[in-house]
Order: sequence, then structure tokens, then C-alpha cells
Amino acid sequence: MEATNRLQRSRLALVTLGHFLNDSYGSFFAPLLPLLLEKLSLSLTAASGLAAIPSITAAVFQPLYGMASDRIHGRMFILLGPFLSVVCMGLIGVVPHVWLMGLLLLEAIRKHYLAKK
Repeated sequence: MEATNRLQRSRLALVTLGHFLNDSYGSFFAPLLPLLLEKLSLSLTAASGLAAIPSITAAVFQPLYGMASDRIHGRMFILLGPFLSVVCMGLIGVVPHVWLMGLLLLEAIRKHYLAKK
């Protein structure tokens, strides 16, 4: 019985850590924005559009992900969401064009919300 409780606590700790890291990735974009302005020669309009992608995505897609996670096995959402958020946010520093940056942000935020369920 003690081994089962220890395993459950370990799983809970792992999911909690993954969720914490997944949530913290969303805060990495704003401090990088001045560097990206220079690197990609962005206008302030383009930069503000990139910064708005997470809010717009959250407002539009959150209910859809909730419905999908109710119908699909939730473990996939828990595992795939943080992994894809990390990959997409990690690639932000190497993208050569603003459109690719927008796609990475869109994907990272979408996968972030997959992990919320």
C-alpha cells in the first residue's frame, strides 16, 4: 500500500512540475521581444501582433480543447502539451522570419492549453 501511495505522489509531483514548466514558458516571450524586434527587423505593429497571439488563441481555442479533451484520452493532452510547448518556444530564438515566429507562438500556446486539461 505504501509503494502505491509513493508512486501516486511521484506521478502527481511529475505532473505538477510539468504543468509549472509549461505555464512558465508563456512568460518567456515578452522579455525576448526587444531582441526579436532587432533580429527580425520588426515594426512595432508586427511585434504587438505577435504579442497578441497568446491572448487571441486562448480566447478562441480554450473551449475547443476542453471539448476535445473530454472526448479523447486526457493523458495524451498532459504529455503532449508541455512537450510541444517546450519545442516551439525553444525554436523562437532561431526562426528567420516573422511568419514562422507567429506559427511557433500559435503552436506553443495551443499546446499549452492542451496541457491544461
